[in-house]
Amino acid sequence: MTSEFIADDVWAQISRAARRCNRPSHVAVAFIGSGASRMLPLKKGSRLVVDASKRTVKAGLTNPYELERYYKKGVKIYSHKDLHAKVFVFGDLAFVGSANVSKNSKDVLTEAVLRSKVRSIVHSAKKFVEDIGLVEIGREEIIDLQSVYVAPRNVRGISSRRKKSKGLRILHLDEPENVPEDIAEEVDAGEKRARSMLKVRHKSDYIWYGWRMNFREGEHLLFIEDGYMRPPSTVLFCQKLRNITVVHVEVSTQRKKSLKSVKGRLTKQAYKRLTRQGVASETVTRELLKLWD
Repeated sequence: MTSEFIADDVWAQISRAARRCNRPSHVAVAFIGSGASRMLPLKKGSRLVVDASKRTVKAGLTNPYELERYYKKGVKIYSHKDLHAKVFVFGDLAFVGSANVSKNSKDVLTEAVLRSKVRSIVHSAKKFVEDIGLVEIGREEIIDLQSVYVAPRNVRGISSRRKKSKGLRILHLDEPENVPEDIAEEVDAGEKRARSMLKVRHKSDYIWYGWRMNFREGEHLLFIEDGYMRPPSTVLFCQKLRNITVVHVEVSTQRKKSLKSVKGRLTKQAYKRLTRQGVASETVTRELLKLWD
């Protein structure tokens, strides 16, 4: 295979390629949203070109706190005003398409990319990133951008749709990262509060995202991680700390289930729904919850 058009699970493929690449990557992407450093893990020495103009940062489209995380990992960051391209080069593999590095792109929007190993395409994509990366930004510039950053209130489409549905919300988890040190003490206090709210034979857990991920108390979640389903969780409460939202959940002590083991027990529609993030229909929700009866 040399080139392939991809419209399904775009971010699953880009994230996997980024993690597997054992050398610096070359990326030019218009916007970097909350959670970007987990969606797109870049190695030290990688080149990242983004629209980090104050206009874009004030609009909440590029998150300077995510830029700081990349900077601390040794990624070279460049700003290109009015950038609209989305180009990702990981070694001998290139992706060119529509996807910004944001939860909105991953969870809401319909994206498509061309995945290619054609040498001329990979070379041209890499050269494009190098050619437009002329204005490098460092820590001082990033801190200055943080002072004008305005976090968006919610991902377009998710909040209103979730309020109308009683369905189970399916979330795919990436490799876990420790919460930032400057909020660790507050997160520990939140965990203590969560444990005091638990029912018998239940335990507490938490996940954390950027501001764009909104949850409501009592919402039911189903986490998918590395080919396994965790038992359904219920949101206890959220902590909004700096540019991070920590979601504390209550979950039963039942064992997680592999997706392969439940395939024969689900309709084709329900099993296919597990491959996509978002809120399941009430019919599919009932079918999924029966797995844990």
